[in-house]
Amino acid sequence: MGVAGVPGEFGSCTYCHSSGSGSGSVKVTFPNGLTYTAGATQHLIVTVADSAQQRWGFELTAHQAKDPTAQAGSFTPGSDGFTQTVCADKAFQSAAAGPCTSAMPLEYIEHTWNGTRPGQHVSADFAFDWTPPAAAAGNVIIYVTANAANADGKAACVEYISPTQINVQAPSDTAVGPVNVQVTNNGVTGDPVTAQLESASPTFFLWKSKYAVATRADYSWVGPPNLFPNAVPAKPGDVIILWGTGFATTNPAVPSGMIPATAIPGKVGNVVKTPSVLIGGITAKVISAVLSPQNAGLYQIAIIMPASVGPGDQSVVVESAGIHSPSGVYINVTQ
Repeated sequence: MGVAGVPGEFGSCTYCHSSGSGSGSVKVTFPNGLTYTAGATQHLIVTVADSAQQRWGFELTAHQAKDPTAQAGSFTPGSDGFTQTVCADKAFQSAAAGPCTSAMPLEYIEHTWNGTRPGQHVSADFAFDWTPPAAAAGNVIIYVTANAANADGKAACVEYISPTQINVQAPSDTAVGPVNVQVTNNGVTGDPVTAQLESASPTFFLWKSKYAVATRADYSWVGPPNLFPNAVPAKPGDVIILWGTGFATTNPAVPSGMIPATAIPGKVGNVVKTPSVLIGGITAKVISAVLSPQNAGLYQIAIIMPASVGPGDQSVVVESAGIHSPSGVYINVTQ
């Protein structure tokens, strides 16, 4: 989903960043002036400035003035690695990395993680190419928003705290790569550690460090009889729900930290790219992959147990958005 200010978009930069005030500015430099020639590429520069800040971001798109849902041309990121393209559908509810498709035809260009350049003071430039439509499309509106920040990271929603562990949901972000993680408590901030932010990180929750948290449709437990009272192994042909996190973007999208039923009333957040599941190395039919309506970041993956799966502990592996879940996870099966 875009946040460049196009009418009908889901939100703005404050969707990910805490709001604030300041004297910052954003400017777009058009080397050919405020006219375009159909199909003739222009090199644009977005300048974000604020004398008090030291981290930078922006998002820009071009739409036809006569129709805010009609794309006007395309973008090519600069060679410096500071910009990237993302795509959205015409309802502004879902987003994905480029190149754009017929399902997500609206193209945006925005900063990358490296493009935020933490510690760079006063201003930052983002350079890229815009190629107008091949045929004249009338007036074009350039929408742009920008963020000048103090280099603080995004706040993560906290789910659980103990003396030795903190569980949080990673903030929404289209960028990937290494990120700093820091904890602040009572005004004291700990040393940063580095984590890898990915577009997906599918992982099943575990019972007793081995068995995937699994239930039937009536929420009765699936597992070996000695796992819990009333736990029952799965059988070939059973419909089983696997519970996990990190299964990537949903449609409609749900902002980090929000309960799906609250964020998108009356709708279910379906995983955009249906994951694949292997049970004991055999492909299981995936019935659905959705966000649990009442829990932030909790996914329900409903499958049919393969007819040919053998008895005993069988491995469970899922692939989502090209990334595989950790090994060493099992589901107990009986014939």
